[in-house]
Amino acid sequence: MQLAHLQALQPLCAICLGQGAQNRIALSRRDLGDDEQVLQGLLQCPVCGMEYPIIDGIPILLPKLREWVQGSLFHLVKRHDLSHSLDSLLGDCSGPDGAWESTRATLSCYGWDHWGEYMDGQDSACPPGAVRSLSKTLTEMRPCQTGPLIDVGCGPGGSTHSFALAHPERLVVGVDMNFSLLQAGHRILAGQGELPLRQEGVVHHWHAVRRPETAPNLALWCADARLLPFASGSFGGASSLNVVDSVDNPLQHIQELARVLDHGASAWLSSPFDWSTRATHVAQWLGAHSQRGDHGGDSRKVFLGMLKRGVLPFQLHAESQGEWRLRTGARSHTRYQVWLAALEKGEQIAVAETGV
Repeated sequence: MQLAHLQALQPLCAICLGQGAQNRIALSRRDLGDDEQVLQGLLQCPVCGMEYPIIDGIPILLPKLREWVQGSLFHLVKRHDLSHSLDSLLGDCSGPDGAWESTRATLSCYGWDHWGEYMDGQDSACPPGAVRSLSKTLTEMRPCQTGPLIDVGCGPGGSTHSFALAHPERLVVGVDMNFSLLQAGHRILAGQGELPLRQEGVVHHWHAVRRPETAPNLALWCADARLLPFASGSFGGASSLNVVDSVDNPLQHIQELARVLDHGASAWLSSPFDWSTRATHVAQWLGAHSQRGDHGGDSRKVFLGMLKRGVLPFQLHAESQGEWRLRTGARSHTRYQVWLAALEKGEQIAVAETGV
């Protein structure tokens, strides 16, 4: 974590924020780092005393920290110095349903999309860079106003890197809750990147990632899309690329995007609306059910209807469609048609709805 980023973003205590108070946290301990950055340390709230760890340069600013650590311990302590043959053996022994394989498969799928352009060899059936293309298209649909940018659900940070290169005069922070993806992004940006590419089953080939263009205005932090640890009105632009159908409360996520945006700021959304109960309870889906209604179960129509009724404090500036491909193996990939929406932050004029 760069100290300059900490000073500029002035993050809030997630515990206090969940209770309606916006209290800034401060660095309380630096165990590893220098005058410019902290690789290991602690941030603390001066009001409630809550401590937030900094691990591998990534501040973890979550409201349910104990619960998250218990569920993410494998990712926090996983080694990065094992040889490829040992990685393969451990993958064989742990099997296709264990944490070892699920982590490698996730790194392969999203790492290829975000950083495949910086790896040797290409996949003609599933070229990389879809998420970078989506971010470029959305910002062209409605440019952002002054102020820092936030990329929510940034994964390994390729989209955040694109935003940072396109706006070198602004600070760009990417946030996600998957520590392994954030850690991979940090290592790639530091020129130490290596990613597995799944072939089939539990077979993965590891590939070096060339160091990307330097982006000193880029930060990758661990934070919850439903409770962003920043003051209201902090950002001039916010992106949510294929996140809406991947959180347990999409309406809360969109409202949180609105909260941290300045008035008149841009929000860039993309989604395939590929709802699943693994991520979101049916009652929280925005559409994709109750097709007897006027919206016919169409998620896009439900979203636009909420904008029209003033349930969400946004106005639609422009909409389009895009393509998102995820490589899942040497001979397989998933192809999505995604809805793109460039929104302008306005005022909320109606009470939020549930179960739409």
